Amino acid sequence: MKKFLLPILFLFTASIAFSTPFAPQKLTLSAPQTVSYNFTGANLEIPLTVGGWSSNTVFMIYTKGQAANIGSVQNGYLGWHYVNKMDTCVYLTILGLLPTGVNNVVWNGKGTQGAGAAMAQPTNAIVPAGDYTYYFYGYDSVNARVPAMKSVVTGQGETAPGYLEWKDAAGNVLPNPIMYVGINGWAAQDGPVTTNPEGNGSKVVKWPIGLDPETVITDMEYSLFDHGGMLKKGGNIAIDPTDHSMVYITETDKNWSNFITKYKWTPGGPAVLQTDWADNGSYAWTTGMGTGQCFQAGPLCNGPDLLCTTMWPNYDTTPWAQILILSREDGSLIKNIDVTNWQCSVDDMNRTGCLNGGSSNLQLPVGTDSGLMYANTAYTCRYITFDPYRDAGDEVVWVNQNGDYVGDRFFLPEEEVKWICNKWGHAPWAYTDYPDINGFSSFSCYGMGPQSFGLIGPSGTGVGYFAIAGETELVKQLAYPLNIGSAYDGMYPDNKNSTAAGPGTWYVGYDSITGTITNKAVGVADAAPAAFSVTQNVPNPFNPSTTISFNLAKAGKVTVDVFNISGQKVDTL
Repeated sequence: MKKFLLPILFLFTASIAFSTPFAPQKLTLSAPQTVSYNFTGANLEIPLTVGGWSSNTVFMIYTKGQAANIGSVQNGYLGWHYVNKMDTCVYLTILGLLPTGVNNVVWNGKGTQGAGAAMAQPTNAIVPAGDYTYYFYGYDSVNARVPAMKSVVTGQGETAPGYLEWKDAAGNVLPNPIMYVGINGWAAQDGPVTTNPEGNGSKVVKWPIGLDPETVITDMEYSLFDHGGMLKKGGNIAIDPTDHSMVYITETDKNWSNFITKYKWTPGGPAVLQTDWADNGSYAWTTGMGTGQCFQAGPLCNGPDLLCTTMWPNYDTTPWAQILILSREDGSLIKNIDVTNWQCSVDDMNRTGCLNGGSSNLQLPVGTDSGLMYANTAYTCRYITFDPYRDAGDEVVWVNQNGDYVGDRFFLPEEEVKWICNKWGHAPWAYTDYPDINGFSSFSCYGMGPQSFGLIGPSGTGVGYFAIAGETELVKQLAYPLNIGSAYDGMYPDNKNSTAAGPGTWYVGYDSITGTITNKAVGVADAAPAAFSVTQNVPNPFNPSTTISFNLAKAGKVTVDVFNISGQKVDTL
C-alpha cells in the first residue's frame, strides 16, 4: 500500500465519475491477499486499510481446503449448526469501530469456540498449522444513511428490491447496476383484485443505480393469464441471464395455487406471455393440500439452465417443505430438493407453534456465480443454504437455527414456551436473508429494538446484531449488499416504517474482503494484490490536503494525475 499526500485544494476522484445525482462515498477494506504465519503462538499482524469512512468491523478465520474432510457435521447448542462439506470457522471476533487508514489486526493463532461473537470464548490451543481463509466484514455505523431510491414500495419484501441486475447478457459487469421491484395486486381470498397505491395494476419498475433517487422507470405491466383473480403480494422476479428481454414472475390464484410464468419485456407497456414455455407460459405448482395460505417465493435464475422457487403452506398440518428446480429452457421439472427435515417441526406444532416453517424467500449472492442459493422465511429462525447442482439428498450445505442467539426465537428466560422456530408473533422478524459475495448473510431483525440487522458468517456461523446510525426498532427490511467493484458498492436498507429516515431504499457504506493465512513461504508475487486499485481519497472534499492510497500488482514507477472539479489536469505526482 502506497500513499501520496496532496497539499493543494482540488478534488481528487479515485473512480469513474458519473454525472448523476446519486454518487455515494464508499467504505472500502483492503488487506494483503496472502499472509505468512508459522503457528507458534506469536502474534500475527494483518494490516487492514480502511478507506472512505470508519468501519465497524468483524474478523473471522476459517479452515481452507478441508471441506471434504469435514464432511457432514451437526453441532452446537440444540444442534443449531449443520455443515455439509463446507469449511468451518475457527476464530471469530468483533473488532469494533476502526478509523480510516491502516489498522494492524492481531491474531495469536488460537481459536475461539461458542455461539455468536458475543459468546465466543478463546481456546488455549493453537490451531493446526496449514492454510486458512480470513474474512473482514465492515460497515459504516456512524454516518447517517444517504437517500438512494425513494419512491418504490412493494409487498412482502416491503421496499426491498426484488431483483438486482449486476451484469449484462454477455457477462460484463454493469457500471450502473439495476434494481427491479415487482409491484403486484392483492385481494382477499374471495374478493376482487386491488391495485397497489404506486400505480395501476401489476407492474415491474426499475431503478438504475446512479439516477436521481426520485426517478423510477415503469418497465413492464402484466396480468394473470387464466389463473383466477389474485396476484401474489410483492415478491421477486428473475431475469433470464442469457436473454434479458425474458422475465419469470410468480403468481398466485384465489385457491392459493402457485405459478411461475414467463413473459417478454415490453418496456413501458404490457408484457407478452411466452406460450411456448412450460404449459402455455406457466408452470403450475401446488402442495395438493389446499388448506390455508401458501406463499411462494420469487424465482431465481442460477447457472446455465436452472430456475428455482419454493413456497410455504404455513397453515397445513402435513409436513411439507420443498424447493423446486425447473429447466429454464422448457419449464420442465428437474427435481425437488426436500428440506422437510429442516423446515418442519412436529415438536413446534405440539408446543403452540406451526408445523411448516418455509421457505418463503430465496436469494442469490449478488456479484458471484458460486452456485449457492440461500433460503429463509419471515416467521422462523432457520437459515438454509443449498447447492442445486449436488446429488439428490446432498444439496443442503449449511443450516443455522435456534441455538446460537443470532436469529434465534423464543430463547429469553421469561418465555412461556422456549426455543420454538415455527411460530408467528415474535421477534426477530427476518423477512429476507441477503448473502454477499463472500458468504456473509444479513437479515433484518425487526422488533429487536434499535438494531438494523443480524449477521451470519460463511458456512452459517452466527456473528451478532448490528445497528445503522440513527436506527429505531421499526426497520423491517435490509436490502442487497452490493460488492461488485462498482462506484455504488454498499448496502441498501429500506425504511418504510422507520422514524430514522423516510420511506424508500437508502445507502450505507459497507465492504467485505477475504484472503489466505498460510504456513508456506509467501513471495512478493503472492503478497501483492491481484490488480491495481485506488481507494477513495480521505478526506474528500479536502482543505488543504488529502491522502490518496493505492495498491500495486507489481513494483514499478508510479505517476498520479490530479484533476480539479472541472476536469482540468492540474498536477502530475
